[in-house]
Amino acid sequence: DAGHAVARPEPGDDTLGDQARGSVEARAMVWAAVEVGDERVGVAAAHLDHKAEPLREKQLKRFLDELRVNGPALHLICGDLNTFCKSDHDAAAWAAILAFYDKRGWGAPAEASATLDAARDLG
Repeated sequence: DAGHAVARPEPGDDTLGDQARGSVEARAMVWAAVEVGDERVGVAAAHLDHKAEPLREKQLKRFLDELRVNGPALHLICGDLNTFCKSDHDAAAWAAILAFYDKRGWGAPAEASATLDAARDLG
């Protein structure tokens, strides 16, 4: 089994988050079921928005819905999720992230990720 999902921009998506933007790109996920021992596992690769945490959370929920309907019950999502938690980084790494955002003129990222919280909550 295999499949894909596309999170197409919807009206209002360009206003999500605190970073200015002129448009929102469609984002995608592909997945395939693989056999691991006696278990079928869905392995998915996703690419989420890079500017707005609320939009990443919305996109991830769309992709998880696709997996729940069409994929195996057990699944792993990897790829460019463009989100992280401060608690996953040491002080130097977090400082580098803050410097990167500042260099791009973006506001500081949240210290916790609503996207990762949604992934844990939704399975």
